[in-house]
Amino acid sequence: MEDEATLCVRKERRYKTCDDQSLRCDTFVEFDEPVQGNVIDISPGGLRMLSEGTFKIGQPFVTELKTNELHGVFPGIVRRVEPWVDGKSVLGVQLLESIPEEVLESLAHENVINRRREDRVDWRQNAKLNWELHESQVDIEIQDCSSGGLKIALKEPLPEGARLRIHVLSPDTDEETIIAAKTVWQSERKGTFEAGLAFITREIPDLVADVLSHGMVAEVDSLNRKRSMRRSVLVAAVATVLCLALTQTGLLG
Repeated sequence: MEDEATLCVRKERRYKTCDDQSLRCDTFVEFDEPVQGNVIDISPGGLRMLSEGTFKIGQPFVTELKTNELHGVFPGIVRRVEPWVDGKSVLGVQLLESIPEEVLESLAHENVINRRREDRVDWRQNAKLNWELHESQVDIEIQDCSSGGLKIALKEPLPEGARLRIHVLSPDTDEETIIAAKTVWQSERKGTFEAGLAFITREIPDLVADVLSHGMVAEVDSLNRKRSMRRSVLVAAVATVLCLALTQTGLLG
């Protein structure tokens, strides 16, 4: 069994809330009335939150995550308590049920949490899509991908809650890859719909993993080139200033 220190360590990526009061939490302890608080940061398996009430390490609880709507009810255990001002406490909590990827994507789309985009890679690829009870395929454009899903553009709205099948041809082999996903959010802009999709399985599809791998390498190479160019410009500027100074002092020419 894990010790207390191990359980307190959240190894997952954390996402900070964009505003101190944008993601609220009503927390129930035993049979008491709920106490109100706000989430400071969030990961699939835990929260850090500023809450009213009195808590103890090891105490079980249930919390509701809310914006303008309810985003889920999650049981957990208090793992850390730091006294704060006005009778509040900063709590580090472990959730007994993971927050689904679609909930995190939805919160990010609402600009409630800041999901850092290091693992999101631009991927422009035409593909086909269909869903349950809709065998005919719809043309889509994949716009980017991450380890959790895709962003796509298409000409018609997607049905809520349907399981989607994205048919993608590999650019190297022309083999078709089918990616299972579901809609997390969608919006319309000038007759075009954009949608965020979450993978249904935990494993990243091989084709997406390849795109992420190559995309990240390309981004690092591009960053290194920019740094090299900046160094070259800086060295040239320093050399020019030095030559000008030496000329003015009569040490050159």
